Amino acid sequence: VVTLPKGQDPADAPTGFEARLAGAESYVVYRVRLELERTPDKQEAFVRAREVLQRTEDSPDWQDALRLLSGRLNLPKETLSSLAPKGGVRTITQELSPKMLQKGDRLERDALGACVANSSLVKLLAELSPEHFDAPLHRRFRDQLVVGGDDDGDLLELKAELDARAAREGLDERVGQQLLLRLRERRLKAEAAHAEPRLQQELGEAIVKVRGAIEELSVERT
Repeated sequence: VVTLPKGQDPADAPTGFEARLAGAESYVVYRVRLELERTPDKQEAFVRAREVLQRTEDSPDWQDALRLLSGRLNLPKETLSSLAPKGGVRTITQELSPKMLQKGDRLERDALGACVANSSLVKLLAELSPEHFDAPLHRRFRDQLVVGGDDDGDLLELKAELDARAAREGLDERVGQQLLLRLRERRLKAEAAHAEPRLQQELGEAIVKVRGAIEELSVERT
């Protein structure tokens, strides 16, 4: 989804269009995110998002939208398994396996795991708002790392899991910087997808800069 200012053609401002294009996301993900963010009541948000999913055929974008819905509303697997795309058949997967559900929040968990293993990253984590994380538990853990406070059972369990994850995946400081930048990029793309046209170019340019920083870290690593 790319929105241009009224009366503007992409050929009139190619640089600006490229910046907006960088912030684009698929239509189904955009619609689900829009319903979740503009509807304060969780049940109503679920109903509206479900209607969007039911009108859309299965695809990788459909799966991404489903994972977004799962993370935002913390839905149980049974509820998610009842959701189907247009036509009623998932061509990618018939059931929502734990592996698929984990894929939706892998970026968030890897980023937090890197922060657990590398305390120097917490300062960068503090630059990200809770809204950069879709899962409520991840938002709470982010706040605990940044602000502090008592650990409850869920946070202690997550911390142990993330610590082991960081060791297993080799999540060092540089990798952590890339992961945090990817979270920033994801949030900027979400904002750009339904921002006012006058802000879309600014957000698109910010996305380009973030991607450049990610590439620089990748080059340094090699």
